[in-house]
Amino acid sequence: MAPNPHDEPSSGAARQQAVLYARDRNLERDAVPHERDYLRDALSRSMGCATVSEIQANSEEQVRRVRSSKSNRRPVDRGAPTPTRMIALEHQTIALMRQGQQTQPR
Repeated sequence: MAPNPHDEPSSGAARQQAVLYARDRNLERDAVPHERDYLRDALSRSMGCATVSEIQANSEEQVRRVRSSKSNRRPVDRGAPTPTRMIALEHQTIALMRQGQQTQPR
């Protein structure tokens, strides 16, 4: 949406704060909130310090940032077991169990 020429510019902090508030508020209520809900809450939060077009632009910029950061991520090994690693661990466990068989008195 193109900016309205009659809109007065606002401080970037008010815009950013309003959009973040709207995002957090709507995501805690609904997994996929509607854009209108974001705009309503962001405009309400900004209390006239940000215009609709500024809030929309800021919101779209945040979406772009999130999408680009997700696409640039590299997989991080957090110690999650891979199938090969799990099979090796299972073989170790079976070997330990076999070693321990018949070693305890009845």
